Amino acid sequence: MYLLILYIGIGAVTGLLTGLLGGGSGPLLIPVLSALFIYQGFSTELTMHLAVGTALGIAVVAMLASLYVHNRHILEVKSIAVQLLPGGIIGAVVGTVLAAYLSGEIFRILFGLVVIGIAGYIVFEDRFNPEQSTVFPDKKKLFTSSIFMGSIATCFGIGMGPLCVPFLRRYGISIAKAIAIATFVGGILVIFASIGFIIAGYVQSNALPDYSLGYIYLPMLAGIGIPCVLSANIGARLTHKFSSRMLKMIFAAFLLIIGIKMLF
Repeated sequence: MYLLILYIGIGAVTGLLTGLLGGGSGPLLIPVLSALFIYQGFSTELTMHLAVGTALGIAVVAMLASLYVHNRHILEVKSIAVQLLPGGIIGAVVGTVLAAYLSGEIFRILFGLVVIGIAGYIVFEDRFNPEQSTVFPDKKKLFTSSIFMGSIATCFGIGMGPLCVPFLRRYGISIAKAIAIATFVGGILVIFASIGFIIAGYVQSNALPDYSLGYIYLPMLAGIGIPCVLSANIGARLTHKFSSRMLKMIFAAFLLIIGIKMLF
């Protein structure tokens, strides 16, 4: 019963953040899941793999829920989302390879610096861009930019929201529509990543706990995923209720907390 209450609470917070901020809850969710697996007595050798795989599965559930609410805004900017997808998928592959070659300590420091830098950019966006560009980037720039964003988002597990939203805001896209685009693109990328963790997990199938689908632990996916769906809908609706300034501050504060936590 105690674990079930924990699952529900974690799911509610994760879904709210995913719906409100267009993803990016992974950096907070993965350490929590890892601690839960250790608490339940699972093998420490598989803890991080299970935590990341299960977090990806939960992210898919939350993204699909928030996409339903963001649907109208996605349709309005569908062409932009589609143009970001190919480069984002390539970037996801690059980010996965890059993460494999980073040592744990360097990875942690770079992660903290990346998200703190993004938070600073969001807070001082007006100083970086005193005037929003009236010329939207062409397909080539969107493609190359999405490769970079997909690489960083996948490598550091921060999702597309923290990178994609500031990028689109620079070109005059409203924050609500930018979050909708980030949710759509990030949702597609996280599906590919989840499938990869399912396939990779079958190599360790004999060592995995019961009720695991590759590296996705199904009881935790269900216990956290169901409340996640409900709160993701609430978060996505709140996106279109808050002022642009309020959303920016929530977004920046969320990233700043993650960055400081990783550095210290």
